[in-house]
Amino acid sequence: MKRLNILNCLMKFFQGSIFFYPALLLKELHFGGWEIGILLSIYSLTPLLFSIPAGVLNDRVNSRFLITLALAGYSLFYCGLIFFKSFHGLIAVFIIGGASANFFNVSVQALALKFVDDRERGRSLGFFQGMAYLSYALGLVGGGFMMTSHQLVALLALSAAANLFLAVYALFLGSSTLVSINMLEYLQDFRRPRVLIFCLVYSVFAIHWGSEASTLFLFLEGHFGFTKFQSGLYMLAPLIVLTITTIMAGKVMDRNHIDTWKIMETGFFASGLGMILMVNHNVYLSASMRMVHEFGDGIAAVAFLVGLSRLFRSDRIGGLSSAATFTNIIASSMGALIFSKVGEVTSYSVPVICAGISALLASFLLYRFRASF
Repeated sequence: MKRLNILNCLMKFFQGSIFFYPALLLKELHFGGWEIGILLSIYSLTPLLFSIPAGVLNDRVNSRFLITLALAGYSLFYCGLIFFKSFHGLIAVFIIGGASANFFNVSVQALALKFVDDRERGRSLGFFQGMAYLSYALGLVGGGFMMTSHQLVALLALSAAANLFLAVYALFLGSSTLVSINMLEYLQDFRRPRVLIFCLVYSVFAIHWGSEASTLFLFLEGHFGFTKFQSGLYMLAPLIVLTITTIMAGKVMDRNHIDTWKIMETGFFASGLGMILMVNHNVYLSASMRMVHEFGDGIAAVAFLVGLSRLFRSDRIGGLSSAATFTNIIASSMGALIFSKVGEVTSYSVPVICAGISALLASFLLYRFRASF
């Protein structure tokens, strides 16, 4: 688990250094709102083709080989962002990036869920997710500084080289137990009512991810007049809150045996409320509300992983957890496609508020159907 944590943190650092910036990069290339939305949606929608197959493969093939393949593909994605400037060329680049990122995330998540100790389920998964968030936050700040210094190409080249190194490192990860399960067995497990409700509710919550990816930094740029580096600083403190919350929530869940679904409901509510209230003209109040949002996201994230580990058997958790992730990808993609255009024709404050409303709706739905668990 230690090597897996190190690998995941390094990957998230480089992923965070550029993840929020493609929208700005595309805008600088004079693409319109629909073109930006389409490319970002491709990045999110491409995993729809690979998410479930990747999960099933993780139950049948050693995950370390799949992680190596994903990291090599992500290195190609970084190189593509350097050399391709046309819309059609970038379509191919974003397909490779979306597929590779999804393959990596599904494989790492499956391996973590298989390695986790049942006695320390919350603590282990909270630490795993929390350290990934911290690495991501540091990547945001580092990426913002390099872009401000007009060194984006250098950042992308460094990220490409680093991912090739990590692809080799991944070969030394531990091995998981491999099984061969009939697809009908996966379907029977997944169509249980409480699993379907779990996926539906979390998908409503996941809509706000697409809004953030496509409009958040544009909101900060237009609403506060932030530079790219200032936007990274704005995000740093809230993401540190996210890290601490995720780690502590996992420990608290283990120690006090708190109901997973109640704590998830609380996370949804705090996330949505903070997202809505961050739309104001006081930068300090806005940043404080962003912290409330990340506090909620942290609780929801660890509750999601713990929920997966409790809903599904470990020998088939690769395929089943990827199916749950599949529904989140659909919701996030819809958010990116719709809200990028909404922000262009109104203001980028509107998508942020709508994203918060989706999280509040998820909290209400979980409250309504909690008895099903």
